[in-house]
Amino acid sequence: MSEELKIPTFQSEAEDAQWWFDHKDETAEWMIDAISAGRTTHLAAILGKRREPGSSRFEVPNVSQNGAT
Repeated sequence: MSEELKIPTFQSEAEDAQWWFDHKDETAEWMIDAISAGRTTHLAAILGKRREPGSSRFEVPNVSQNGAT
């Protein structure tokens, strides 16, 4: 993806939902790009890490909107 993700701050849940609905094609492209670039995971991988011996915490990496950790 050549441009940075720009998700606005919303004043209400309705405004939030409407924005995502209005931009569903664009956000689908973001997901396709992220999957292609290997920047996604799946629940089984997250839960698998939780089940590793010695693991006592469930951690999800903090990822900014542009995909950088």
